[in-house]
Amino acid sequence: MSEKPVVSHSIDTTLSTSSKQVYDGNSLLNTLNERDGERGNILSQYTEEQAMQMGRNYALKHNLDATLFGKAAAVARNPYEFNSMRKVALNTEQTKKWHIPRKLVEVIALGSMAAAVQGMDESVVNGATLFYPTAMGIKDIQNADLIEGLINGAPYLCCAIMCWTSDYWNRKLGRKWTIFWTCAISAITCIWQGLVNLKWYHLFIARFCLGFGIGVKSATVPAYAAETTPAKIRGSLVMLWQFFTAVGIMLGYVASLAFYYVGDNGFLAA
Repeated sequence: MSEKPVVSHSIDTTLSTSSKQVYDGNSLLNTLNERDGERGNILSQYTEEQAMQMGRNYALKHNLDATLFGKAAAVARNPYEFNSMRKVALNTEQTKKWHIPRKLVEVIALGSMAAAVQGMDESVVNGATLFYPTAMGIKDIQNADLIEGLINGAPYLCCAIMCWTSDYWNRKLGRKWTIFWTCAISAITCIWQGLVNLKWYHLFIARFCLGFGIGVKSATVPAYAAETTPAKIRGSLVMLWQFFTAVGIMLGYVASLAFYYVGDNGFLAA
């Protein structure tokens, strides 16, 4: 009985030195970019600025968003480059949680200042309470304690109403303009309180209007801070609203103590 011949199969894995190439990440990426430019990406023949200008011209010709099409043309010219930038940004956000841009620092700092001013607005009336009941003749009125409490709590009475309108104002004006106008209202009403005549209901009206600023602002600033903050540090930065509100309350007591010896008109200074 004859044996079957054994057939061996071998694969030549050798490469000629002329065709063998070693790529690192950057050279491989450049090679891919070159191939794309050669095989079909006509935009690779132009500089980034030229490609963006072409995109803007096309958008203007067809009544489209010129800025958006300019950026899109830059991405289409070299998509690998922009993809790499996005990955680097995401990696930095994950590995360096406190590596935050300057613009975010400014947003959080200004929000914290708004909280400090609000806290001071809330507490500075404690020093004024030592003076205005006597200066305005409230002590001689029936239910003097009720009127005094009504004046002191007027901003919160307004806040109970205005907080329900915060969603409307945020949709109509946007976060930044809502914060701007509520801070302006708070500043104006604080000056107004110092300029009222010796009528208790005038002071009540001024303090009630202060609530227009406090109510909407306290519902807007923390939301704006949360929207602009990365998830890993969101709790720490948004918490600064409460922290600086407490700082403002402390500053209110400091101001009250500083003007304690002014006299009967000390509540105007406070």
